[in-house]
Amino acid sequence: MEQNRWSLFKCQRCGQCCEKSGLPWDPNSIQKMSQFLKTDLEDFVTRYYEDIIYRKNDKIFIRPDQTRRKPCPFLGEDKNCQIYPVRPNGCKAYPIDTNLGRCGVDCPGIKIIDEMDLEEEKEEKFMREKIYLLFCTPQKGELPGPPSAWICLRSLSRPEVCGKEYMVVSPRCDSLEEIEWWINDLKKCLENVRKEAKRKFAKNK
Repeated sequence: MEQNRWSLFKCQRCGQCCEKSGLPWDPNSIQKMSQFLKTDLEDFVTRYYEDIIYRKNDKIFIRPDQTRRKPCPFLGEDKNCQIYPVRPNGCKAYPIDTNLGRCGVDCPGIKIIDEMDLEEEKEEKFMREKIYLLFCTPQKGELPGPPSAWICLRSLSRPEVCGKEYMVVSPRCDSLEEIEWWINDLKKCLENVRKEAKRKFAKNK
C-alpha cells in the first residue's frame, strides 16, 4: 500500500493490546511516566513493575522471562490509556512498528488496514489480467531477427462471443526502452481520462 499505514490506522479502543500485551518495560520512558503521575521514580517502578523486576546491590533489573506487566495497570474502564501522553515507546509503535509484531493480539484496527491491502492486491491482480505483454520471438523456419513485443488490453466487449480477445494498444516494440516509453505514455493518457471523467461527472451531477 502506497500510503503510510499509520495515516490509515485508527484505534478501535478494544483494549486487547493493553490487556494481553501489557505495559512494556521502557527505561527511556519511566522518568516521564513517574513525573506525569507525580510519583517518585523508585516508588513508580516498584508499584507498577513489581512483578517483572528484581533488585541487586540497590539496582533494578528486569527478569529475563518478563518484559511486560500484564494487563497494563493504566488501561481505564473506558478502554482509554490513562498515561497516553507519556506512554512507553513500545505502545507508540504498536501495532505497526513493533519488533515483536502484534504480540498475539487480534487487533481490529490493523485488520481494517489488512483488508484494504487485500482489496488493493485484488485490484492490482485484476489490472494485471486486463493489461499484458505479448512477447514474440522468431519461430523455427522464420527469418532471424530481434524479439518483438506489444502492450495489449483484453477486450471487455461481447466476452460471450469474443472469449479471450485482446486489443493491441501500442505499436510493435523491439526493445525494453520502447516498452517503457509506451507504458509512460499510456499512464499519461489514463490520467487525462481520469481528469476528463472527473470534470464531466462533476458537471452532470
